[in-house]
Amino acid sequence: MFTAQLPSGDFIYLPGLNWKEIQQLPRMDYYCPDCKAPVILKRGNYKLPHFAHHSSCPATSLSPKETQHHLAGKRLFYDLLSDYFQQVHLEYYFCSIKQRADVCIEGGISLVIEFQCSAISASEVINRTGGYRQLGYDVRWFLHPQFLPVTRQEVAVVKLSQFLQSCIYTHKNLVQTLTFLNPDTKSMTVMILHHHLNQDYYVIEPIELKLDSGNFILQQPIPCLPNPQTVTKVMQEHYDRRKRNLFTYFQSKDWSFHFLVKKWKKTELTLPPYIGLPVVGSHNLGCEFLWQFKLVNYLVTCSQSSEPLTTEQLIENFYLSLPNRKIQNQESVQILTTYYNFLVENRLPEKPFYKSNSRKLYMEQWYRFQLLAKPSKH
Repeated sequence: MFTAQLPSGDFIYLPGLNWKEIQQLPRMDYYCPDCKAPVILKRGNYKLPHFAHHSSCPATSLSPKETQHHLAGKRLFYDLLSDYFQQVHLEYYFCSIKQRADVCIEGGISLVIEFQCSAISASEVINRTGGYRQLGYDVRWFLHPQFLPVTRQEVAVVKLSQFLQSCIYTHKNLVQTLTFLNPDTKSMTVMILHHHLNQDYYVIEPIELKLDSGNFILQQPIPCLPNPQTVTKVMQEHYDRRKRNLFTYFQSKDWSFHFLVKKWKKTELTLPPYIGLPVVGSHNLGCEFLWQFKLVNYLVTCSQSSEPLTTEQLIENFYLSLPNRKIQNQESVQILTTYYNFLVENRLPEKPFYKSNSRKLYMEQWYRFQLLAKPSKH
């Protein structure tokens, strides 16, 4: 940390001193502003001058051991933001919630910036974010590049951990991003999240920015989608791979799926492309690959019956037929209804189902349909 308390009660602030003044300071007689434990001034020739707790001091959430990357990142944020805002605080401590922000901006906006260089749990990120928001501050997390998902494509499908998902920032124009800061090169990678496929998978597009090129670090990205064909292509490639893997897995593990495969004479190559479409929030129903196949089978079976059923009756009867089902809830019913209406809209499933060899892709059309069918929160 860069701030310490003197025995007199005054505070000493290292970024406000030059190198010569820091070298003339004594190493001892400083105290942590948070836990009041003694700290030591470290001022080597190769590392940033900072205060550190004694090795014998018990580690607490308020005084974790900081890396040079973390110190350099905090200092970089402070220096850059001080050119734009008058009230910028480094290592600002909130007594009421017992949290210390890396950088805090007040005045025109109330914003807390956290630069995370070590892995922590998603619940800790959520709790710390909630504490700041409780005091009326917006919160933005910046991450070290070590957490950057590896991808060789400009637009790709990646799996994000719960930790990364908890650090997603939603801008005022509703664009969602993850931002990675490299203090050594003074550059940022802004990962734009174009689509949330399902569970932990997202369609992302990384953008590289140099901080010395005039790009303001808090500027919200323009909501510009890449070429729709590119997005559809990477989503389709991802789900084609996923469907092939799941088909092999469930054929050997799930007897009901194995029965349907034999009944309709399907393989991983002849399975219709409208089965396995991604659905956000469908974990209560299980793998979308399974319940969609079973729903299509149920609809084909019902179509051969002389007794017509309403949409509500179809969905309710199908839900009750699912093995090991959880308690029925409105979200699951809405998901099933949306998928059923999508099939009806496109005159699916094709008849006869077992002879279906359609090569039409439904990914882009399915996303548009989901957005239209999403219930309003107002």
